[in-house]
Amino acid sequence: MEVDTELVTPSDSVSNYEANYEASYEANYEASYESSQEASHEANYTANHEANHEANHETNYEANDETNHDTNDEASVTTTSGSRINNRKLLSPVWKHFTLIASYEPNKDKAKCNYCKKEFSQKQSSGTTHLHRHLKSCIKYKKALGSSNSNSKNTRGQTQLTFNQSTNWVYSQEKSRMDLVNMIIGDELSFQFSEHSGFLTFVKGLRPNFKVCSADTIRRDTLKLYQDKKTSIRNILQNVSGRISLTTDVWTSQQQLSYSSVMVHFIDKDWKLFSFLMSFRLIRFPHTGVNIASSIKSSTDDFLITTKVLYFILLYTV
Repeated sequence: MEVDTELVTPSDSVSNYEANYEASYEANYEASYESSQEASHEANYTANHEANHEANHETNYEANDETNHDTNDEASVTTTSGSRINNRKLLSPVWKHFTLIASYEPNKDKAKCNYCKKEFSQKQSSGTTHLHRHLKSCIKYKKALGSSNSNSKNTRGQTQLTFNQSTNWVYSQEKSRMDLVNMIIGDELSFQFSEHSGFLTFVKGLRPNFKVCSADTIRRDTLKLYQDKKTSIRNILQNVSGRISLTTDVWTSQQQLSYSSVMVHFIDKDWKLFSFLMSFRLIRFPHTGVNIASSIKSSTDDFLITTKVLYFILLYTV
């Protein structure tokens, strides 16, 4: 029986040892590396997950807290200001005298008088007529208003006119007659206005003993007033120590009639500037420069100031 015996030399033993060592080292290294990678990955995943969860929790908490806080603030403002009523603004002037007390419950709002502190129902669909009505009878409101609010506005925004009548006032037929003439001139009314039935009824109820003038009388009074004013202006211009300047405006109406107005300007001895209308005239046809100049010179001659004119400016509007 033959037996094969393999001879193992020392060099072979060393080689086997090194090979086993390297294989064992590589296996251990790979196992350790994989184990380390898995552990690191798991640790990072866990840490990130916990961090994200905590961050999201804090963000949601802050957002919810801020939302709740804003909601509470809005509710508080709504309750205080009373803007819950369809966000409607309180535009009526009556709210200057009342305070709206809002409620969370629908149709439970109140309006409180700032004077007597009485409260009234103020539903969403209700108006402010009952509040105006209360002010008319509120004694404390009338006392607060007093008699010093002359020409003040009432609760509906309308102007109330009041007149301070002097205790020394004495009725004068002549003065009232001239007041009527000035009203007709200033308001550009017809002379027949004094004969209108509505005006006569009004005057009869206001002053029964006033004798209303006829249209012809108003016309005569108007012409007389014109002459008086013209004489007064002529005397003023005669006493001007310096020169007088004129501005003239000429225009044509839709009826193809031309008119000219003459304004006078001067400075008195106290260095005060005066300007007023001196004349208003119809220019005869044709409307040439000669006719316009003739109309202006006729006005200056009428007031005796032709030699005092320093210069004039002409404006022509068609």
